[in-house]
Amino acid sequence: MTKYTNEKKEHALSQMSAPHKRDLRRKEKALAETAALLVSSRKYEALWTDGEDA
Repeated sequence: MTKYTNEKKEHALSQMSAPHKRDLRRKEKALAETAALLVSSRKYEALWTDGEDA
């Protein structure tokens, strides 16, 4: 992220209520975890499949 994008995000967060901030952070963590699992599963498939479509 660029500095400008981070500043806009921080400004938006400062305008939100506490419950909304917690919910947004929870969703961001869940999205990051899902992305990591997807990458891991694709790496696993690439390592353990023998060129066949999985």
